[in-house]
Amino acid sequence: MLEYYVIFALATSIFALIDVFMPVLKEAREFGVHNVLTENPKLSYFVYVCISAIIAPMLIMPLLVPSMNTRFRNSLATMVNEQEEI
Repeated sequence: MLEYYVIFALATSIFALIDVFMPVLKEAREFGVHNVLTENPKLSYFVYVCISAIIAPMLIMPLLVPSMNTRFRNSLATMVNEQEEI
């Protein structure tokens, strides 16, 4: 049973990374946003996969329902697009 959950969690987190987080981070970098997430994208990807693997059951609905996916993506974009204060 634990093996199935680990497979489910990893698959969900990788899908969330590719479908939601990578495009949002790429867009932020294209707009010239400078913060910890955009300066260290590989570390940001790793942290996002780890966190989304832990909360995988809560990510199923935002990933499968298009309207929820749009709201989730917009909320994530708002967080990623915040400039770092010097």
